[in-house]
Amino acid sequence: MNELSKKALKHFGMWLGLPFTQAEKTLRPHTTQLSIELNRLASALYFPPGADSKTRALQTATADRGLWRMAKRIGVRPKAFWPNGRPYAVCVSHDIDRIFSSVHALKNLTRAPGRTLKSLVHDLRSTFSPHRHKENPFFNFDRMMSLEAGWGIPSTVYVLFEKRRPFLALRNLEVQHVLGVYTPKTLQDKLRMYQNLGNEVGLHASFDSWRDKEALERELEALKGLGVREVRGVRNHYLNFDRGFTESIMPQSGILYDSTMGFNFANGFRCGTSFPFRMGHLWELPFQLMDSSLRAQYPDRNEAKQTCSTIQDEVRRQGGVLVL
Repeated sequence: MNELSKKALKHFGMWLGLPFTQAEKTLRPHTTQLSIELNRLASALYFPPGADSKTRALQTATADRGLWRMAKRIGVRPKAFWPNGRPYAVCVSHDIDRIFSSVHALKNLTRAPGRTLKSLVHDLRSTFSPHRHKENPFFNFDRMMSLEAGWGIPSTVYVLFEKRRPFLALRNLEVQHVLGVYTPKTLQDKLRMYQNLGNEVGLHASFDSWRDKEALERELEALKGLGVREVRGVRNHYLNFDRGFTESIMPQSGILYDSTMGFNFANGFRCGTSFPFRMGHLWELPFQLMDSSLRAQYPDRNEAKQTCSTIQDEVRRQGGVLVL
């Protein structure tokens, strides 16, 4: 059995409720019987499609279904995965890519020029006038905290330390690489308040830090310098991913989990699973639904809602975690 199949076997054992350190030894007698399914599981977990893939975006958790098939084949049932016997979990997260809407309204210029210009003036004034920040539609930290407190749910934000990249903006025709860049210190008080309410603050690793240890550690220290007490998780900007770096280098910087395994332009189970799994020395928490991906994939809001329901139902059936 190769190394990746051994990792898949350990994941299967964890899913069954076995201690991670004992899973391989306990299940070793079944490896021949499960070899084909283990290879499929290893392929799904450790060789996923790229973040920009559209055709391979799955709304079915194929790896999770394989886990159930293996359990049935050897005549066992998994223990309850979540605390207190909960059937499944939901994880709410926010990538802080931008904090102000400045020229965002221009996308509607041809459809409603008058309203667009009015919105543009309002957004620019609220962006550049500190006492009017709360009027900006993107500067919604207080509203977010109020809503989530009312619902009684904790969440996670991933803070981005990015620099202006005019060449990238011109090449991709994406003005956010210049006009959307913000200074995280602007959010210092908000982040402290947010964390004090029982929420988590993680790092949204930049174009520099997603595979550069020195840049990663600089950004982690900068985030802690804002008064954030502990940084345990990372999600890479634009879902850039390097498996070797994530597996071995990120844990050296104190990172406990990564949550990059999602799609930029589609929605679904990039690794075929709705469960966290070991990625080297840290945990991978795959996520299935992202607002920008939904807008890109489904301009029609009803179609987007249907996709959300389909993926949520699949997570509920498999007993995993819906990460959005």
